[in-house]
Amino acid sequence: MQPAKPWILDHEAYSQVCETRRTLNAHLHDEPDDFLALCMADVIAELDPERDPMLREHARRLHALRGRLGAAWVDRANEHGLDGLLFNLCAGLHRADIGHLALPVLARRIAEISTNPRILALLREYMRAHHERDMVTVIQAAIVARVPGLAAGRIERAFVPETLLANRGVSVQFHRSGHLAAVRIAGDRRSSGSLVLDENPGSGHLAYTARMAGHGYVVDEHYRDAAIHSTYCSPWHDGAETSEPIEWTRWVAEALSSLEALCPAGRGERRQPTPRASP
Repeated sequence: MQPAKPWILDHEAYSQVCETRRTLNAHLHDEPDDFLALCMADVIAELDPERDPMLREHARRLHALRGRLGAAWVDRANEHGLDGLLFNLCAGLHRADIGHLALPVLARRIAEISTNPRILALLREYMRAHHERDMVTVIQAAIVARVPGLAAGRIERAFVPETLLANRGVSVQFHRSGHLAAVRIAGDRRSSGSLVLDENPGSGHLAYTARMAGHGYVVDEHYRDAAIHSTYCSPWHDGAETSEPIEWTRWVAEALSSLEALCPAGRGERRQPTPRASP
């Protein structure tokens, strides 16, 4: 385990690592056998520029446990949702545009264990955005080995957020091949949406109506030829059209997130999706 050198972390990422390190050390003092916390301590120890001895001791204990568990360690890590936790950290750094050199470390850890097609697909796009070609290759190998359907472009059940699958107000259908056919949210006059994918991966249609800041807007997207062709209507945009190249699985993931945001949350409230762009 080679900790990151101090100068690779920008100030914001450095502060987050230090705060996480303090939280983990305090928690593991009280709960020394917390498996997920030990896993996180191992990851943060690799990023920690100060090589905190307490954190490194927790990492050493995790390595010893991994040795005893053998191949079963991966199953246990996935049962505890380690890939999701690391992905959320990676996504947060990516969205905040900080910790660029920490991202490949997190991506490698995720690619080692994850069987989640949605996480792997989005992680691959993050690494492409940061021009981490070696990590893209590693993630693609993990996809081919663990989720071959995704490698062929199929959007299978595991790719669909549980929020959509479990919601009674959402209809989810699949083609006979297991590829996603449609997701529909009936909603109401102010918010509704649907995603319809063709039987052959690589083309589909997203449409939804929602409100933002008291105003309604309509988004209509067609995906074909590796690009989105969009129409955006709002009080300020009367059918503005745009085209944008984008990877297939990234478009589907973002489309599902937009529909997920339309699902009821809390006490009948709705989280509003954010339009892709204001042309």
